[in-house]
Amino acid sequence: MKKLFMLVVALGVVLTAMAAGDGKTMNGKLPDKSREFLHKYFPKSSVTQVTQNDKVQPPTWDVMLSSGDMVRFDYKTGDCVAIKLKQGAIPMSMIPAKVRSSVEKHYPGAVINSIARMNGVVHLGLNNGVTLCYDKDGNILQQGDMSGKCEQSKCCDKSKKCDDKDSSNSHHKR
Repeated sequence: MKKLFMLVVALGVVLTAMAAGDGKTMNGKLPDKSREFLHKYFPKSSVTQVTQNDKVQPPTWDVMLSSGDMVRFDYKTGDCVAIKLKQGAIPMSMIPAKVRSSVEKHYPGAVINSIARMNGVVHLGLNNGVTLCYDKDGNILQQGDMSGKCEQSKCCDKSKKCDDKDSSNSHHKR
């Protein structure tokens, strides 16, 4: 009976170690650039989950932090391609200067709590529910709200301006 009890305890310890080790092992698979980014911008949070995401192209590493924040990195390069914060603001140093000045001008006091970079387009989420897309030159391509009205009618595309059918979400309306 004692041997059975010790076997169950040992099995429990091994399984617990394996479960805890998975996150650390996956964190170890992150490119150095990604780990340095997390250390620099999220020093008080620990990595709780790292997932290889092959459903998006190019593939990414999706990292969940103990703060509830999510950071997405390019699988090969380790570059940060997206951040979604539970609370707080994206550091302004991560926002291109022209985009930053546009947001400050048109949405004074708004906090940028998510950013994604894809195909030369910068997607932003503001704490007031507004979503914005900018090209590399800081020109607004699209404006919508969290309901996704603008995003459903036309995806951000660096070669086209937002031609939203719902005029209440037009990119020129402020």
